[in-house]
Amino acid sequence: GDPTATEFRELFVRQAQETGVTFCEESFQLLLKKHYEQKNRPFRFCHARDLLSQVQILCGFHKLPMAMTPDAMDVAAHNYFAGL
Repeated sequence: GDPTATEFRELFVRQAQETGVTFCEESFQLLLKKHYEQKNRPFRFCHARDLLSQVQILCGFHKLPMAMTPDAMDVAAHNYFAGL
């Protein structure tokens, strides 16, 4: 099955720690609202890993701090969910 909302947040926190990306609660809540609730998109266990990987690539390419900013999460979600 899919993760619950609590499990989904825990996945993001754990994955952020493992990848060296600073977790931001505000950015996470905006991600949920804009890219999950408004799109009626279900949570998947792979999303935390995949979205934070997109954040790492974005931050590394632009030489930005490795952080879950609202802008970084928007770009990551847009790239990851393109066409879905």
